[in-house]
Amino acid sequence: MSKNLRFTTKMFFLLCMLIPFAGISQTKNVISTHRVFPKMDKTLEFEKALATHAQKYHSGTAHWRVFAIQSGPDLGGYHITEGPTSWEAEDVRGNLGNDHNLDWNKNVAIYLTERESGGYSVYQDSLSTIALGDFSDKINVTHLYPKIGGTGKIYGLIKK
Repeated sequence: MSKNLRFTTKMFFLLCMLIPFAGISQTKNVISTHRVFPKMDKTLEFEKALATHAQKYHSGTAHWRVFAIQSGPDLGGYHITEGPTSWEAEDVRGNLGNDHNLDWNKNVAIYLTERESGGYSVYQDSLSTIALGDFSDKINVTHLYPKIGGTGKIYGLIKK
């Protein structure tokens, strides 16, 4: 076997061995959500404080998009999304720092009720009509709670 052929064969096998590692790299398809509910008489103050906080602490990969909830049981609340990011980045993110927490607690949380909720969503292109990273000024959130074992049926209905 010639020297070039052996080198080429070794490179081919090396590349084949590295293919699984390409699958390990994580896609930025995770968003976190946080719903907060301002006190009825403090909505304007809350909106101003939230905008100031978001500009100061939530840019880049931690960019916030904030939506007023205009119907349903959470009417009057605000739906905050952050991301997209990967699960790996979310795991290592940790605490955003003392300055961030002090700003939130002293300037934003003072206008909130005790009611809140949060969670994570994962983008699935097979269930979406838009590309990852396309954002809108308005969103429609539908909550689905399938019975155990019924998730496949729900995916099938959404795909239709």
